[in-house]
This record gives sequence, C-alpha cells and structure tokens, in this order.
Amino acid sequence: MTGIKWHRFICFFIFGVMLFLKVNIAESNCKNINYSTELKTILKAHKDWLHKGRPGISQRKIDLSIIIECIKGPMNLSKADLRYADLTNARLDHTNFLDAKLEYANLTSASLVGAQLNRAKLNNADLTNADLSLATLIEAELSDSNITGANFRRIDLEKTLYEPIGIPNRNTLGQIKNLSTVTFSQGQQSSLVELRAALKENGLRNLERQATYAIEKEKTEHASIPEKIKIVLFDWTCQYGLNPIRGVYIILFLILVHAVIYFYAIKRQQACPDIIYIEQVYEDQENPDDFSELTFGNIMLIALKFSIYSAFEIGWGEFTIGEWFKRLQHKEYTFQSHRWIRTISGTQSLVSTYLLAITTLSYFGRPFG
Repeated sequence: MTGIKWHRFICFFIFGVMLFLKVNIAESNCKNINYSTELKTILKAHKDWLHKGRPGISQRKIDLSIIIECIKGPMNLSKADLRYADLTNARLDHTNFLDAKLEYANLTSASLVGAQLNRAKLNNADLTNADLSLATLIEAELSDSNITGANFRRIDLEKTLYEPIGIPNRNTLGQIKNLSTVTFSQGQQSSLVELRAALKENGLRNLERQATYAIEKEKTEHASIPEKIKIVLFDWTCQYGLNPIRGVYIILFLILVHAVIYFYAIKRQQACPDIIYIEQVYEDQENPDDFSELTFGNIMLIALKFSIYSAFEIGWGEFTIGEWFKRLQHKEYTFQSHRWIRTISGTQSLVSTYLLAITTLSYFGRPFG
C-alpha cells in the first residue's frame, strides 16, 4: 500500500515539474517576442505572397499561435489583408477584424467568439463549423461564404450583406440579433429564404418575422415605382408582419384625429350640424338633441363616440363591432352624418377595416411567407 502511494507521489511530482518547465519555457519565448513586430512580419509576408500571384498553393497557412499564446487581450487585425489565408482551427476570440479583407480565407472550425468583424469582407470565405457566437458582423459581407454548421449564437447581423451558402447550426439560431436589418443584392434572397425556413422549423416565430421583413423590404427597394405602393400598404401598416399590432395603434390614432374633425364640424354649425346625434326617448320615436345647448365636453364626447363607431362599422348585416359598442350604452341611440362629414366617416371606416384585416392576417397567419 505504501509503495502505491509513493508511486502516485512520484507521478504527480514529475507531472508538476514538466508543467512548470512548460510554463517557464512559454514565458521565456513570449519575452523574446515583440508582438507588434512579429504580427507585422507575418502579415507582410502574406501580402507579398498575394502580390506574387499566390505561387505554389491556393491558400497560405498563417500561424498566429505564438502571438495568440503570448499576447494579453484581444488581437488587433483591423484592416488586415488576409485573403486566401488558411486559418483552420485558429483561436481568434475577441479579435478585431474591423475592415479586414478575408475573401477566400479558410476559417473552418475557427474560434471567433466575440470577434469584431464589422465591415469585414468575408466573401467566398469558408466558415464551416466556425464558432461565431457573440461576434458582431455590422455591415459585413457574406457573399458566397460557406456557413454550414457555424455557431450563430447571439451573433449580431446588423446591416450585413447576407448571401452565404448553407445553413448555420440549427441549435444556435434562437438569439440572432438585428436579423431584420440584413440586406442582399437584387435577386439574391435565396440564402435568407433558406434561413427563414430553418427558423420556421425551429418554431422561432419572431426571428422568422424578422427574416420575412428583411426579404420583403429589400425586394420592395429594388421594385419598380408602381410596386412601391407596397411600402404604404404593408410596410407602414404592419412592417410585412414584423409588427402586426401596429395597425391597431394606427386605428386608435385615426380615431383621435377624426374626433377633432367631427368636433369642429359640430362646433362650427351647432344650429344645423353636419353630424346629427339622435337619442331614442320613446319607443318608435327619435328626438334629435339640441346642439346649441351642449357644452364643450359634451360635444367632444359626441365627436369621439361618432369617430369610434365610424372606425368600427365593420361586420356583416347587423353584426358589426360598432353595434356592439352601442349596446354597451345605457340609452339606445344612432348617429347620422351629412355632406362632407359623411365622406370622411366612410373613408375612416374603409381604412380601419383594411388595418384590422391586415393586423389579423399578420398576427395569426403568414401572408408574406
């Protein structure tokens, strides 16, 4: 038993000595390296290779391991020219790639956690199985980039040119940021359509709506002038389904605006108003109110009620939302309008009907999917 204990002690001792020597050697190597100079040397050698027409091989392996191992904090590769660079399995967490050129770079299985890839050009780059979690790609370019199996957890795609090949890891799609702002070239929406299908299969309805908005908005931007009417009909009203409740807010806003118009009509001609408020006093008998004796508050209340009923004069036959509102009152009455007020009331009812319809379709369905 004692022999076994001594054997274990010797093993642990040898392991500790080896680890100590390794750390000291690494620290010694780091002390002998000027990070800035070494990085400039590596990048210059790669740039010279590019200018010579990439002789010998299609991609050049760039070894940044010693710099990454020694440097404290994120590495700065801002505006670096890394086209055709082979960075397979490279550990580039939190690296600054602002305005970097990474076209045709091989970043297969590279770790880019929290990397700053703003305005980086990643066209035709291979990002297969790369870890892009927490990375920011604001205004970056992903044209023909291979993103199959990439980790997109909490990635920021604000205004990214999204035209890649493949689908990211489906288990990491739930927290994509600013998907509604991505763009694509004219007729190149297939990548975003594929991503939307993956989001739909995963049950990520909000992100699916964002993808739909990005697709429809960009298609409308490239559409002919007559087709831009979609901006008014679908973008302003519900953002192509991204904000289905917006139509309700517009209806409420129009109710207040029209109430002011109806108030002005009653106030201007109280003796013979354009809106006649009729209250039923006896059965089968209607008695118009005397508008000349109404106070400011009463006129405003009448105008607001008439605006509400005009907005919700929606339904079939006697089954209208306006009628339901009337039945909530303690007295039975009806409204009648004449001349120009009648035209405004009809327009308000028509617009409100459309807004309520587009709200219902967008909330419960996929009219733009």
